[in-house]
Amino acid sequence: MAAGAEDESGRGLTLVESCSDTWGVHDYTDKDAGVTGKAVWFTLNPPLTAS
Repeated sequence: MAAGAEDESGRGLTLVESCSDTWGVHDYTDKDAGVTGKAVWFTLNPPLTAS
């Protein structure tokens, strides 16, 4: 579900996707250990230069 025009949150991963070459999420949640969390990673390729 996309963020609405008046929403104050919900655009973070959309921005990451539009600005990066690749991206993903690693979920660190371990309910048995009571651990929650995630890491979002992304790559940016350098711009091509004119030769």
